Amino acid sequence: QLGNALAALAAVQDYIAEQSLLAQGLQSFQAVPHRLEHLGTVKGIDFYNTNDFTNAIPHFTQALRYIDNIDFSTSETTQLYPVQNYYYLGVCYQSLNNDQKAIEFLELALKTLSETDINQEDFMIGIKSDLSFAYLTVDIKKSYDYRKEVVESFEKDGIEDEVYAINLYSLAFLYRNMDFMPSFYFNLKKAEKIFSRLDLTNNDYYAIIAFHLGNYYFEINDFSASSEFFSKAEDRHEFIKDYEPYNKVEVVFLNATALYNSDQFEFSLKKINTIIDDPYLKQKENIAFYTGVIDRKGLALMKLQRYEEAKLLYQNFEGYLKDKFGENTEIFAKHSANYGQILIDLDDFTNAEIPLKKAYDIYNALNLKETDHYLLLLNSLGLLNFSLGNYDISESYFSEALDQINKVDTAYPELNKINILNNMAVLYQTSGEYDKAAPIYDTILEKKKAILGENKFLSALA
Repeated sequence: QLGNALAALAAVQDYIAEQSLLAQGLQSFQAVPHRLEHLGTVKGIDFYNTNDFTNAIPHFTQALRYIDNIDFSTSETTQLYPVQNYYYLGVCYQSLNNDQKAIEFLELALKTLSETDINQEDFMIGIKSDLSFAYLTVDIKKSYDYRKEVVESFEKDGIEDEVYAINLYSLAFLYRNMDFMPSFYFNLKKAEKIFSRLDLTNNDYYAIIAFHLGNYYFEINDFSASSEFFSKAEDRHEFIKDYEPYNKVEVVFLNATALYNSDQFEFSLKKINTIIDDPYLKQKENIAFYTGVIDRKGLALMKLQRYEEAKLLYQNFEGYLKDKFGENTEIFAKHSANYGQILIDLDDFTNAEIPLKKAYDIYNALNLKETDHYLLLLNSLGLLNFSLGNYDISESYFSEALDQINKVDTAYPELNKINILNNMAVLYQTSGEYDKAAPIYDTILEKKKAILGENKFLSALA
């Protein structure tokens, strides 16, 4: 339409002396459908019927031939014609995923608009926003710079509306793409507050924000806040179900874990029960995750003193693993070790020895000794034999664990290392070998001071 309008102006301007008549004629024209027909403006955003971008490009391109031959300075409306032509060309190319051409014409639109003497700040913000999107796959820093300018223009005017929240959301993910995670979460939190204040929480923006904030609070051990946001993400499943990092079963499990870590064991168990039979867990590639779900349910049952249910859960799952994968597998060994630890916690030492020894034999047969799970198993076997009064055997397991600590292929948590040291010290103290126990306690005390600080309870306890 703009191409046709410019061609019409070029054809008649020599015959009509009064420039205002040209503007009146153009302003009275109604666009036909499917040719960037303006449908209306909602909250500062223009909406167009734009379902024929490919056919629109030649017309806008043709209009470029007339731009230099026409005086557009006669009114604010006409000054915008060349800007709009560049802009719509950019939008067409952007819609066709040709980011390089989109950038070329959007940059021209921005330059041409900045050279006019009219105030079109909203239009300029819109162009910068489109440029930010166009640069995403070309130059992430440029994309960030334009998005930052858009956000700052809202903040300068004190505007905190839906469009500002969406721009904060976009800025947050640019920070994420540049690995600036603190800024990513900072802007997500700002956007979440605005969406909540405006009661605009039933949309994909808010659902994705809730999902990421759930993970954020989980990572910093604020499990109450984590559960709150994971629940919000779950409630908005329809908005987020196609978002690639999101998986409802995994989010429910994280929520259940957050609830468990907040001592809300009943609610944690209820969450786990909503996914325990989900087909996703039964897929072969998800067996490690399925094992984690079973363990979380077992721990929740233990905390609720439903011991027999916990034992039955582990026994049934052991049968499932045996049928599906066989006994001589790492996943079977992990489960046996976890089941043995459950039995130790129940003071069922006689029955605990069977799954623990089975796990020990499998780990050694598969040569999987340099793993953190094997260290946990050695610690459990040491505790089991200590409880049975088998101090020499207990010492051998704790010693092996301490020898293996520096060989594990993952960063083994320092407090877990200290826990093994502590168990060894208690063993020596109980058996009257105080000369061996004392230096270990000194080492523990120094390590805990370094990690926790002088005034923490665990440091004093050590």
